[in-house]
Amino acid sequence: MPATTAQLKSNIWKLYAMQGIRGFMVMMPIIVLFFQENGLSMVEIFLLQTLFSVAIVVVEIPSGYFADRFGRRRSIILGSVLAFLSLVIYSFATDFWGFLAAETLLGIGFAFTSGADSALLYDSLVETGGRDTYKRREGWSLSISNFSETIASVLGGYLALITLRTPVIVEAFALFFLIPVAYSLYEAQKHIPAAESVAWTMRKAIIHTLHTNAALRWIIVLYALIFSSGLVMVWFRQPYLQEANVPLVYFGYIWAALMLSVALSSLLSEYVEKTLGRRRTTLIVLGLMTAGYFILGIDTVWWFVPAMLLFCIGRGLWEPVIKDYVQVHAPSEVRATVLSIKSFAARSLFAILGPFAGWLADIYTLQFALVASGVFFLVFGVIATLLLISAETREMQAVATSA
Repeated sequence: MPATTAQLKSNIWKLYAMQGIRGFMVMMPIIVLFFQENGLSMVEIFLLQTLFSVAIVVVEIPSGYFADRFGRRRSIILGSVLAFLSLVIYSFATDFWGFLAAETLLGIGFAFTSGADSALLYDSLVETGGRDTYKRREGWSLSISNFSETIASVLGGYLALITLRTPVIVEAFALFFLIPVAYSLYEAQKHIPAAESVAWTMRKAIIHTLHTNAALRWIIVLYALIFSSGLVMVWFRQPYLQEANVPLVYFGYIWAALMLSVALSSLLSEYVEKTLGRRRTTLIVLGLMTAGYFILGIDTVWWFVPAMLLFCIGRGLWEPVIKDYVQVHAPSEVRATVLSIKSFAARSLFAILGPFAGWLADIYTLQFALVASGVFFLVFGVIATLLLISAETREMQAVATSA
């Protein structure tokens, strides 16, 4: 029986609630220190994150098909259960292999949620007449997640004073509540496709994304670069704070300030894009994130927080814009699969760049690795932006000619 309008509208606040729960990451401000306490080197830490990304990459597109074929709600439920179980394993792990098991399970769970939640939000809005609010809703969703992480970061800094494992255990308890909320979601029935073979559905989505729509292809490449830029920096933050001799209790406050900046900038994303246009917004985001690398690469200094804020502001501005662009260009019947292709590309790039950046930091210095990363993302980001502009121009010319 198709869901009612009221039931579909309830999906919106439930998806917000899930974002808040997922964002309550009390262990993130001290996760590198936790790994090190359990005997992991920086190379092993980056290797863990690479394997986490590999787990997502392997499952990402099939999980998108699963969401499109069997329902976004079922995909989100499965992802929520796996995420909770991964944190249970984390709570007891004491070595690389235990953490690898947890990261692998977490990556698979992330893949089943990634794309499915955005697709369910979009289709719920379409069916209830709220399509035009999607970009704003994604901005709110990202903002809620980061407001939650802001609060969690301060709490995590204090919990870490008990033991570095305490925040991990608390986060496991928090993720349990994803499961009942996921069960309460309603499927947007009329957007579930008819039965097709896995190969045909995935082929259709991949051809549309990587061949038919050139603009969508380059927006995904650009997203992969910007996503990787931010994620590489995430794993350099705590070593940087250690080099700057920042007391442990302040790790939580600094992380909270960074997450708050993402939350606030995501609320402004729609206004900024309307004022400046998507192209200028994209260039500003590239400029902010690469400038952050260069500033932090100068030296280990106490004024690092404003430089780190540049990454977070860029992420907050960009995320709602990119998701709206993909949603508009993706056919409904393969929407979750196309969103998964976007995440697949981003995680694949990070899986390559992450270990290399960590190797540069070990062989040379952290500052050298930061500057090298900044140069890479600036050069290839500009190239991808120019190719995107060219593809969009051709697309507009084709529409004008056909009219």
